[in-house]
Amino acid sequence: MRDINTAFLTRANELTAEYMANNPLMQESSTLTTVLNQYFPNLVQRIGLTLIKDSGEFNNPLNFARVTTMPLGEYLQHIFVDFVDPEDFPQLEQGGTVDPFIIHKPFVAAYANTNKIPKNYSVTLHDATVKGAFHTGEISAFTTMLAQITTGIDKGREAFQFEQTKEILARYIVDVAADTDITQVVSAITDQESMIAFISKVKEISIDMQFWRTFYNQAGVKRAVSRAQLKLLIRASAMNTITNQLSTIFNQENLNFEVGEIVQIDNFGGIVPTIDGTIGTQLFPVYNAQGRHLRNDDGTYVWTETAGSTTPYTGAIVSLDTNEDIIAMLVEDDFLLIAEQTLELDFNRNARGKYTNFFLTDIAVYGYIPFSNAVVFKIAS
Repeated sequence: MRDINTAFLTRANELTAEYMANNPLMQESSTLTTVLNQYFPNLVQRIGLTLIKDSGEFNNPLNFARVTTMPLGEYLQHIFVDFVDPEDFPQLEQGGTVDPFIIHKPFVAAYANTNKIPKNYSVTLHDATVKGAFHTGEISAFTTMLAQITTGIDKGREAFQFEQTKEILARYIVDVAADTDITQVVSAITDQESMIAFISKVKEISIDMQFWRTFYNQAGVKRAVSRAQLKLLIRASAMNTITNQLSTIFNQENLNFEVGEIVQIDNFGGIVPTIDGTIGTQLFPVYNAQGRHLRNDDGTYVWTETAGSTTPYTGAIVSLDTNEDIIAMLVEDDFLLIAEQTLELDFNRNARGKYTNFFLTDIAVYGYIPFSNAVVFKIAS
Protein backbone atom coordinates (compact mmCIF):
# COMPACT_ATOMS: atom_id res chain seq x y z
CA MET A 1 0.00 0.00 0.00
CA ARG A 2 1.26 3.49 -0.80
CA ASP A 3 2.20 5.84 2.01
CA ILE A 4 -0.59 7.96 3.37
CA ASN A 5 -0.46 10.83 5.83
CA THR A 6 -1.38 10.24 9.45
CA ALA A 7 -4.06 12.92 9.45
CA PHE A 8 -5.91 11.12 6.68
CA LEU A 9 -5.79 7.81 8.51
CA THR A 10 -7.00 9.33 11.76
CA ARG A 11 -9.77 11.21 10.01
CA ALA A 12 -11.00 8.08 8.26
CA ASN A 13 -11.21 6.25 11.57
CA GLU A 14 -12.59 9.00 13.82
CA LEU A 15 -14.52 11.27 11.44
CA THR A 16 -13.99 14.29 13.70
CA ALA A 17 -15.31 17.71 12.67
CA GLU A 18 -11.76 19.02 12.39
CA TYR A 19 -10.66 16.35 9.95
CA MET A 20 -13.91 16.53 8.02
CA ALA A 21 -13.26 20.25 7.48
CA ASN A 22 -9.52 20.18 6.78
CA ASN A 23 -8.80 16.79 5.23
CA PRO A 24 -11.26 16.00 2.46
CA LEU A 25 -11.55 12.35 1.62
CA MET A 26 -11.91 12.45 -2.16
CA GLN A 27 -8.76 14.37 -2.97
CA GLU A 28 -8.03 15.00 -6.63
CA SER A 29 -4.89 12.91 -6.79
CA SER A 30 -4.18 9.53 -8.31
CA THR A 31 -1.66 8.77 -5.53
CA LEU A 32 -4.57 8.16 -3.13
CA THR A 33 -6.30 5.51 -5.21
CA THR A 34 -5.29 2.65 -2.91
CA VAL A 35 -6.27 4.62 0.15
CA LEU A 36 -9.69 5.40 -1.26
CA ASN A 37 -10.29 1.79 -2.12
CA GLN A 38 -9.42 0.65 1.38
CA TYR A 39 -10.95 3.36 3.57
CA PHE A 40 -13.86 4.81 1.64
CA PRO A 41 -16.23 1.81 2.16
CA ASN A 42 -15.52 2.00 5.89
CA LEU A 43 -16.43 5.69 5.88
CA VAL A 44 -19.63 5.06 3.94
CA GLN A 45 -20.72 2.44 6.44
CA ARG A 46 -20.21 4.91 9.27
CA ILE A 47 -22.11 7.78 7.59
CA GLY A 48 -24.95 5.78 6.12
CA LEU A 49 -27.04 8.82 5.19
CA THR A 50 -26.32 12.53 4.79
CA LEU A 51 -29.02 15.01 5.83
CA ILE A 52 -28.71 18.69 4.95
CA LYS A 53 -30.18 21.58 6.90
CA ASP A 54 -29.80 25.24 5.98
CA SER A 55 -30.56 28.52 7.75
CA GLY A 56 -34.27 28.24 6.95
CA GLU A 57 -36.70 30.36 5.01
CA PHE A 58 -36.86 34.05 5.82
CA ASN A 59 -39.14 36.56 4.17
CA ASN A 60 -37.96 40.08 4.95
CA PRO A 61 -41.07 41.83 6.33
CA LEU A 62 -39.57 45.19 5.32
CA ASN A 63 -39.20 44.16 1.68
CA PHE A 64 -41.68 46.83 0.69
CA ALA A 65 -38.81 49.31 1.03
CA ARG A 66 -37.16 47.95 -2.14
CA VAL A 67 -39.02 50.04 -4.67
CA THR A 68 -36.53 51.37 -7.18
CA THR A 69 -33.15 51.10 -8.86
CA MET A 70 -30.55 53.81 -9.24
CA PRO A 71 -27.85 52.63 -11.65
CA LEU A 72 -26.07 56.01 -11.80
CA GLY A 73 -25.39 58.91 -9.49
CA GLU A 74 -24.48 59.33 -5.83
CA TYR A 75 -27.53 60.98 -4.26
CA LEU A 76 -31.05 59.79 -3.62
CA GLN A 77 -33.23 62.87 -4.04
CA HIS A 78 -36.81 63.40 -2.90
CA ILE A 79 -38.94 66.30 -4.16
CA PHE A 80 -42.22 67.48 -2.69
CA VAL A 81 -44.65 69.68 -4.61
CA ASP A 82 -47.44 71.31 -2.61
CA PHE A 83 -50.88 72.10 -3.99
CA VAL A 84 -51.65 75.64 -5.13
CA ASP A 85 -53.69 77.80 -2.73
CA PRO A 86 -56.64 79.74 -4.18
CA GLU A 87 -56.70 83.51 -4.39
CA ASP A 88 -59.55 86.00 -4.63
CA PHE A 89 -60.97 86.62 -8.07
CA PRO A 90 -60.22 90.23 -9.00
CA GLN A 91 -63.27 92.48 -9.03
CA LEU A 92 -62.28 95.02 -11.67
CA GLU A 93 -64.02 98.24 -12.41
CA GLN A 94 -64.52 99.31 -16.00
CA GLY A 95 -61.14 99.87 -17.58
CA GLY A 96 -59.25 98.10 -14.76
CA THR A 97 -56.46 95.59 -15.51
CA VAL A 98 -54.56 92.77 -13.78
CA ASP A 99 -50.81 92.40 -14.16
CA PRO A 100 -50.43 89.13 -16.14
CA PHE A 101 -46.68 88.99 -15.44
CA ILE A 102 -46.82 88.53 -11.68
CA ILE A 103 -44.70 85.52 -10.68
CA HIS A 104 -46.58 82.89 -8.69
CA LYS A 105 -44.07 80.56 -7.05
CA PRO A 106 -45.21 77.02 -6.25
CA PHE A 107 -44.04 75.49 -2.99
CA VAL A 108 -41.43 72.88 -3.85
CA ALA A 109 -39.08 71.25 -1.36
CA ALA A 110 -36.16 68.92 -2.00
CA TYR A 111 -34.17 66.55 0.15
CA ALA A 112 -31.20 64.37 -0.77
CA ASN A 113 -29.18 61.72 1.01
CA THR A 114 -26.28 59.51 0.04
CA ASN A 115 -26.27 56.73 2.62
CA LYS A 116 -24.62 54.30 0.22
CA ILE A 117 -23.68 50.87 1.58
CA PRO A 118 -21.59 48.61 -0.66
CA LYS A 119 -21.35 44.94 0.34
CA ASN A 120 -19.77 41.81 -1.09
CA TYR A 121 -20.93 38.28 -0.30
CA SER A 122 -18.47 35.55 -1.24
CA VAL A 123 -17.99 31.83 -0.73
CA THR A 124 -15.37 29.34 -1.93
CA LEU A 125 -16.35 25.78 -2.84
CA HIS A 126 -13.51 23.23 -2.89
CA ASP A 127 -14.44 20.27 -5.03
CA ALA A 128 -12.72 17.75 -2.77
CA THR A 129 -14.10 19.12 0.48
CA VAL A 130 -17.68 19.11 -0.75
CA LYS A 131 -17.47 15.71 -2.41
CA GLY A 132 -15.82 14.20 0.65
CA ALA A 133 -18.99 14.46 2.71
CA PHE A 134 -21.02 12.23 0.43
CA HIS A 135 -21.28 8.72 -0.79
CA THR A 136 -20.89 8.67 -4.57
CA GLY A 137 -24.48 7.54 -4.93
CA GLU A 138 -25.94 10.51 -3.08
CA ILE A 139 -26.19 12.71 -6.16
CA SER A 140 -29.37 14.45 -5.06
CA ALA A 141 -27.92 15.31 -1.63
CA PHE A 142 -24.73 16.59 -3.25
CA THR A 143 -26.55 18.89 -5.70
CA THR A 144 -28.88 20.04 -2.91
CA MET A 145 -25.90 21.06 -0.80
CA LEU A 146 -24.35 23.01 -3.67
CA ALA A 147 -27.64 24.81 -4.31
CA GLN A 148 -28.05 25.69 -0.64
CA ILE A 149 -24.50 26.99 -0.34
CA THR A 150 -25.00 29.38 -3.25
CA THR A 151 -28.51 30.26 -2.07
CA GLY A 152 -26.95 31.14 1.26
CA ILE A 153 -25.29 34.11 -0.42
CA ASP A 154 -28.66 35.62 -1.24
CA LYS A 155 -29.98 34.76 2.22
CA GLY A 156 -27.06 36.68 3.72
CA ARG A 157 -28.01 39.70 1.64
CA GLU A 158 -31.65 39.39 2.66
CA ALA A 159 -30.74 39.24 6.35
CA PHE A 160 -28.38 42.22 6.06
CA GLN A 161 -30.97 44.35 4.28
CA PHE A 162 -33.52 43.56 6.96
CA GLU A 163 -31.16 44.61 9.75
CA GLN A 164 -29.95 47.69 7.84
CA THR A 165 -33.51 48.80 7.11
CA LYS A 166 -34.26 48.62 10.84
CA GLU A 167 -31.22 50.85 11.44
CA ILE A 168 -32.85 53.42 9.13
CA LEU A 169 -35.88 53.26 11.41
CA ALA A 170 -33.59 53.72 14.41
CA ARG A 171 -32.04 56.81 12.82
CA TYR A 172 -35.47 58.31 12.17
CA ILE A 173 -36.53 57.59 15.75
CA VAL A 174 -33.56 59.64 16.99
CA ASP A 175 -34.20 62.42 14.47
CA VAL A 176 -37.83 62.96 15.59
CA ALA A 177 -37.45 62.18 19.31
CA ALA A 178 -38.15 65.80 20.33
CA ASP A 179 -41.22 66.20 18.07
CA THR A 180 -44.27 65.46 20.24
CA ASP A 181 -46.60 65.20 17.24
CA ILE A 182 -44.50 62.54 15.54
CA THR A 183 -43.33 60.75 18.70
CA GLN A 184 -46.49 59.72 20.49
CA VAL A 185 -46.21 58.48 24.09
CA VAL A 186 -48.44 55.51 24.96
CA SER A 187 -48.79 53.09 27.87
CA ALA A 188 -47.30 49.62 27.79
CA ILE A 189 -49.77 46.97 26.65
CA THR A 190 -50.40 44.83 29.71
CA ASP A 191 -54.19 44.37 29.83
CA GLN A 192 -57.39 45.05 27.88
CA GLU A 193 -57.57 48.67 28.96
CA SER A 194 -54.06 49.55 27.78
CA MET A 195 -54.56 47.50 24.60
CA ILE A 196 -57.78 49.35 23.72
CA ALA A 197 -56.09 52.67 24.47
CA PHE A 198 -53.21 51.83 22.12
CA ILE A 199 -55.45 50.64 19.27
CA SER A 200 -57.62 53.72 19.69
CA LYS A 201 -54.59 56.00 19.51
CA VAL A 202 -53.32 54.39 16.30
CA LYS A 203 -56.80 54.52 14.80
CA GLU A 204 -57.21 58.18 15.77
CA ILE A 205 -53.99 59.18 14.02
CA SER A 206 -54.67 56.94 11.03
CA ILE A 207 -58.02 58.61 10.46
CA ASP A 208 -56.57 62.09 11.00
CA MET A 209 -53.89 61.41 8.38
CA GLN A 210 -56.61 61.13 5.74
CA PHE A 211 -56.92 64.91 5.86
CA TRP A 212 -54.40 67.62 4.99
CA ARG A 213 -51.98 67.70 7.92
CA THR A 214 -48.47 69.07 8.34
CA PHE A 215 -47.41 67.61 11.69
CA TYR A 216 -47.07 63.88 10.96
CA ASN A 217 -43.95 64.14 8.78
CA GLN A 218 -40.47 65.42 9.54
CA ALA A 219 -40.49 68.08 6.81
CA GLY A 220 -43.76 69.63 8.00
CA VAL A 221 -45.41 69.58 4.55
CA LYS A 222 -49.12 69.11 3.88
CA ARG A 223 -49.99 65.44 3.36
CA ALA A 224 -53.24 63.52 3.10
CA VAL A 225 -52.91 59.74 3.14
CA SER A 226 -55.50 57.05 2.51
CA ARG A 227 -55.88 54.10 4.83
CA ALA A 228 -54.57 51.73 2.14
CA GLN A 229 -51.26 53.62 2.04
CA LEU A 230 -50.53 53.14 5.74
CA LYS A 231 -48.50 50.36 7.32
CA LEU A 232 -48.29 49.67 11.04
CA LEU A 233 -44.82 48.38 11.93
CA ILE A 234 -45.23 46.72 15.31
CA ARG A 235 -43.12 44.57 17.62
CA ALA A 236 -44.08 40.92 17.25
CA SER A 237 -44.15 40.56 21.04
CA ALA A 238 -46.61 43.46 21.35
CA MET A 239 -48.79 42.05 18.57
CA ASN A 240 -48.85 38.70 20.34
CA THR A 241 -50.07 40.41 23.53
CA ILE A 242 -52.77 42.24 21.57
CA THR A 243 -53.89 39.01 19.89
CA ASN A 244 -54.16 37.26 23.25
CA GLN A 245 -56.16 40.13 24.71
CA LEU A 246 -58.45 40.29 21.67
CA SER A 247 -59.34 36.62 22.07
CA THR A 248 -61.24 37.52 25.26
CA ILE A 249 -63.29 40.32 23.65
CA PHE A 250 -66.58 39.69 21.87
CA ASN A 251 -66.75 42.71 19.55
CA GLN A 252 -63.31 42.30 18.02
CA GLU A 253 -64.35 43.84 14.70
CA ASN A 254 -64.61 47.23 16.40
CA LEU A 255 -60.96 47.08 17.47
CA ASN A 256 -59.06 47.61 14.24
CA PHE A 257 -56.11 49.88 13.51
CA GLU A 258 -57.57 51.46 10.34
CA VAL A 259 -54.41 50.71 8.36
CA GLY A 260 -53.71 49.00 5.06
CA GLU A 261 -51.27 46.43 6.45
CA ILE A 262 -49.78 45.31 9.76
CA VAL A 263 -46.09 44.36 9.58
CA GLN A 264 -44.55 42.54 12.52
CA ILE A 265 -40.82 42.94 13.23
CA ASP A 266 -38.62 41.83 16.11
CA ASN A 267 -37.15 45.24 16.98
CA PHE A 268 -36.61 48.77 15.68
CA GLY A 269 -32.85 48.63 15.29
CA GLY A 270 -30.31 49.98 17.72
CA ILE A 271 -29.31 46.54 19.03
CA VAL A 272 -25.89 46.91 20.67
CA PRO A 273 -23.66 44.06 21.98
CA THR A 274 -22.33 44.94 25.45
CA ILE A 275 -20.49 43.43 28.37
CA ASP A 276 -23.10 44.13 31.04
CA GLY A 277 -26.12 45.62 29.23
CA THR A 278 -25.11 49.29 29.43
CA ILE A 279 -24.12 51.52 26.52
CA GLY A 280 -20.79 52.36 28.20
CA THR A 281 -19.64 48.74 27.81
CA GLN A 282 -20.41 48.44 24.10
CA LEU A 283 -18.45 45.86 22.10
CA PHE A 284 -17.16 46.36 18.55
CA PRO A 285 -16.88 43.92 15.62
CA VAL A 286 -13.59 42.41 14.51
CA TYR A 287 -13.20 42.33 10.72
CA ASN A 288 -10.87 40.37 8.46
CA ALA A 289 -8.85 41.92 5.63
CA GLN A 290 -11.85 41.71 3.28
CA GLY A 291 -14.12 43.58 5.70
CA ARG A 292 -16.13 40.54 6.78
CA HIS A 293 -17.14 40.21 10.43
CA LEU A 294 -15.08 37.34 11.81
CA ARG A 295 -16.77 34.30 13.34
CA ASN A 296 -15.60 31.88 16.01
CA ASP A 297 -15.39 28.15 15.32
CA ASP A 298 -18.89 27.73 16.72
CA GLY A 299 -20.31 30.27 14.27
CA THR A 300 -20.72 33.14 16.73
CA TYR A 301 -19.30 36.55 15.84
CA VAL A 302 -16.01 37.90 17.20
CA TRP A 303 -16.19 41.12 19.24
CA THR A 304 -13.60 43.35 20.90
CA GLU A 305 -13.73 45.91 23.72
CA THR A 306 -11.96 48.67 21.74
CA ALA A 307 -12.96 49.92 18.28
CA GLY A 308 -10.34 48.91 15.72
CA SER A 309 -8.73 46.32 17.99
CA THR A 310 -8.32 42.69 16.92
CA THR A 311 -8.11 41.31 20.46
CA PRO A 312 -11.20 39.13 20.90
CA TYR A 313 -13.49 39.61 23.86
CA THR A 314 -14.13 36.17 25.35
CA GLY A 315 -16.63 36.94 28.11
CA ALA A 316 -20.40 36.84 28.10
CA ILE A 317 -22.22 39.18 25.70
CA VAL A 318 -25.41 41.01 26.68
CA SER A 319 -27.51 42.54 23.87
CA LEU A 320 -28.82 46.03 24.62
CA ASP A 321 -31.94 47.20 22.77
CA THR A 322 -31.60 50.99 22.75
CA ASN A 323 -35.10 51.26 21.26
CA GLU A 324 -36.83 48.84 23.61
CA ASP A 325 -39.37 51.56 24.49
CA ILE A 326 -40.53 51.80 20.84
CA ILE A 327 -43.59 49.63 20.37
CA ALA A 328 -44.73 50.57 16.86
CA MET A 329 -44.52 52.99 13.93
CA LEU A 330 -47.33 54.13 11.62
CA VAL A 331 -45.78 54.91 8.24
CA GLU A 332 -46.70 55.56 4.64
CA ASP A 333 -45.87 52.69 2.33
CA ASP A 334 -43.17 54.77 0.60
CA PHE A 335 -41.53 56.05 3.79
CA LEU A 336 -38.62 53.60 3.58
CA LEU A 337 -36.61 53.48 0.39
CA ILE A 338 -33.78 51.26 -0.82
CA ALA A 339 -32.34 52.17 -4.21
CA GLU A 340 -30.33 49.33 -5.72
CA GLN A 341 -27.27 50.49 -7.67
CA THR A 342 -25.51 47.20 -8.32
CA LEU A 343 -26.65 43.63 -7.81
CA GLU A 344 -24.44 41.14 -9.64
CA LEU A 345 -23.52 37.50 -9.04
CA ASP A 346 -20.20 36.41 -10.55
CA PHE A 347 -17.90 33.44 -10.14
CA ASN A 348 -14.46 32.31 -11.21
CA ARG A 349 -13.10 28.80 -11.46
CA ASN A 350 -9.59 27.79 -10.43
CA ALA A 351 -9.02 24.67 -12.49
CA ARG A 352 -5.60 23.97 -10.98
CA GLY A 353 -6.74 24.41 -7.39
CA LYS A 354 -10.08 22.68 -8.03
CA TYR A 355 -12.25 25.27 -6.37
CA THR A 356 -14.78 27.92 -7.38
CA ASN A 357 -15.29 31.38 -5.90
CA PHE A 358 -18.76 32.91 -5.98
CA PHE A 359 -19.22 36.67 -5.49
CA LEU A 360 -22.39 38.70 -5.01
CA THR A 361 -21.92 42.47 -5.19
CA ASP A 362 -24.72 44.52 -3.65
CA ILE A 363 -24.49 48.33 -3.63
CA ALA A 364 -27.56 50.20 -2.43
CA VAL A 365 -28.57 53.58 -1.04
CA TYR A 366 -30.70 53.40 2.10
CA GLY A 367 -32.90 56.18 3.40
CA TYR A 368 -36.27 57.44 4.47
CA ILE A 369 -38.43 60.13 2.87
CA PRO A 370 -38.94 63.11 5.23
CA PHE A 371 -42.03 64.19 3.26
CA SER A 372 -43.85 60.94 4.08
CA ASN A 373 -45.95 60.61 7.21
CA ALA A 374 -44.33 58.44 9.89
CA VAL A 375 -45.40 58.42 13.54
CA VAL A 376 -43.48 56.69 16.34
CA PHE A 377 -45.26 55.13 19.33
CA LYS A 378 -43.10 55.17 22.43
CA ILE A 379 -43.91 53.58 25.78
CA ALA A 380 -44.02 56.07 28.65
CA SER A 381 -40.99 55.92 30.94
